[in-house]
Amino acid sequence: MVAGTAIGAGMIALPMTLAKLGFLATGGLMAITWLVVYYSALLGTELTLRVGDNFTLSEIARRLSGRGAEMLALGCVMILSYALLAAYLYGGSSISTSLIQATLDQTIPIPSLIKGAALLLFIVLTLGMRWIDYINRLMFFALIGLLIATIVGLSQGINIATIPAATSETFNGSTWTLALPIIFTSFGFQMMIPAISGYLNRDVISIKRAFFWGSLIPVGVYVTWTLATLGTLTTHQPSLFQKVVSETVEVGEFVQMLSTTTTWHPLHRLVWSVSFFAIITSAFGVALGLVDLWQKLLPLTLKGWPRKMIAALITVIPPFSSALLTPGAFIKALGFAGMILVVIAIILPTYLIYKSDQEKTLSSYALTNSHCIRLLCLAFAIGLVGCELFNMMK
Repeated sequence: MVAGTAIGAGMIALPMTLAKLGFLATGGLMAITWLVVYYSALLGTELTLRVGDNFTLSEIARRLSGRGAEMLALGCVMILSYALLAAYLYGGSSISTSLIQATLDQTIPIPSLIKGAALLLFIVLTLGMRWIDYINRLMFFALIGLLIATIVGLSQGINIATIPAATSETFNGSTWTLALPIIFTSFGFQMMIPAISGYLNRDVISIKRAFFWGSLIPVGVYVTWTLATLGTLTTHQPSLFQKVVSETVEVGEFVQMLSTTTTWHPLHRLVWSVSFFAIITSAFGVALGLVDLWQKLLPLTLKGWPRKMIAALITVIPPFSSALLTPGAFIKALGFAGMILVVIAIILPTYLIYKSDQEKTLSSYALTNSHCIRLLCLAFAIGLVGCELFNMMK
């Protein structure tokens, strides 16, 4: 459940971003991010165990710090969800545009496909939770199968040694400010901490084990996927790799690059399918949580279909507008989402854990008691926020 929540559309953005860093910097940044992500999972779990129930972050914030902290947590969850949905609408439309152009030799503008994708998402959200859950499960299992087949196919005949240890952009500060928020977004599972805690009956060891392996599996998938995709380009199409390093490439264009580096035609379809399913499964998962949240917040006088319709509209319209009005929204929205996610995963939980320390509650995880580790992770989080603010001001 943890690994499945993390692995999604962010996987498509990683090779596009990490290509500029080179192999050595990519490995180091991935390792540091995983350590911080694992600590954030323990920190969130510690909070959940201390309050004595499987409360959401906003409910924990209200209990420990009052209404203001609750509204901050709730607002961050909504902003994060909207940013991710904007990225998925734009990314899915960009991939579809490139696929249609490559297979049918016809050009459909991205804005037209964004409108169609938003309409489809709205219709799906009005079907009800059970249908959405079933559809999403089927697509996730399809994604995993396609991903394995694609990685195996891409790995045939490539030379990993052709991936440079560093590139001309490795020591460019902008490369790092762009990469850090996107990598952190790719490990986004922290909002399901209360659900995992309840599912494992609040067993301290089981929860720790679930988050350790659940966060480590995506590292293996991301590293393998990045090596396979970038190795394919550096082995077969070095000029395309240099284009990814030196220019801003749309997600659809990047997927098209991968699909044209091999003469094995089934691999073309696999690359497109993995990219498409990764975005769709992520979009449904995020939209499902957001529409459920709005149904709880809407006035009780609204019932039945009107309640579903309004909740679905409020869920779809803001990200649709953002995707339509923001060129290159996939990478930009994922980076912005990383800034909001780090507030939910580290900054706010660190503040709340200090508040709960005042009650002299026994800790389930000794690691979360270390003030040094708390400050190091908080510094990482503030640095990530600074990176994204820098990106937004460019």
